[in-house]
Amino acid sequence: MGNLWRNYFYYTRQDIRGLLVIAAIIAAALTSCIVVRCVHDDSDSKPQDIDIEAYDRLAASLNRHDSAGSEWRPRPHHRKRRYTDWRLPVAPPAQFDPNADDSATMVMSGLPPYVARNIVRYRAKGGTFRRADDLARIYGMDSALFNSIRPYITIHPTPEAETLHATAVAYHPVEKYPEGTVIDINAADTAMLMKIPGIGRGYSAMILAYRRRLGGFVSPSQVDEIDNLPRGFAKWFKVAPDFSPGKININRASIERLRDHPYLDFYQARAIIEWRRKYGDLRSLQQLSILEEFSDSTLDRIAPYIEF
Repeated sequence: MGNLWRNYFYYTRQDIRGLLVIAAIIAAALTSCIVVRCVHDDSDSKPQDIDIEAYDRLAASLNRHDSAGSEWRPRPHHRKRRYTDWRLPVAPPAQFDPNADDSATMVMSGLPPYVARNIVRYRAKGGTFRRADDLARIYGMDSALFNSIRPYITIHPTPEAETLHATAVAYHPVEKYPEGTVIDINAADTAMLMKIPGIGRGYSAMILAYRRRLGGFVSPSQVDEIDNLPRGFAKWFKVAPDFSPGKININRASIERLRDHPYLDFYQARAIIEWRRKYGDLRSLQQLSILEEFSDSTLDRIAPYIEF
């Protein structure tokens, strides 16, 4: 029996060393847990004490403010009132000249910034204001705004306006041709055209522009083709027998040059360019008659102005 117990509790030297190491580890772990717990308890107690002391001081301070009757709470609309207090005062409307003043001056006179910018842009494109009512046409200018600023609009005479006024004062009526007069339509200038009854500077400019695009008139009746020109002026014109109109080289002209002629539109000019690209130079206008873009009347009208 004694041997049995001895064998059961017998440990070798290595076993004893292992048990000692395990015991040392367990002791170290227990010691560290005890130390950490103590430190944690100390740290928890100190902030609590500090917070209580700070709270006591804050409460005492608030009590002093309340007893003194001072207002310490922030006002709910403090930010809004501060912004309003610092807003720049709006200047009362002042006189301004829309032909001369800059946008800043007009804004200070009561115009919204975008309307002032539109006025400046209008002037930059060559526009001028001859009277106060002209401002009502500016984009963004409604009737209410215009009526409010109209008393402050001051338009000073410009050198151009004074020149036009002086010209109008010195204007003398143009002497007109008597009935039955006939002039060469391809040699007439603006002064000659304005002597025809019913033709002023505008109509004369339209006739000269159409003559340039055509290359010259081959018949007085072509005057009736001009858009917005009243009919009946052909009787005042003639074409010199030896006149030869300007011609377009149909095999060399660009599509822009072709379409600029009054008798050719974009699609006809493009058809000519496509023909040249596919088949080479044209030899006669009859080659174009097979294309749907060209009627016989179109080819007859364009024939005097084409060369190959």
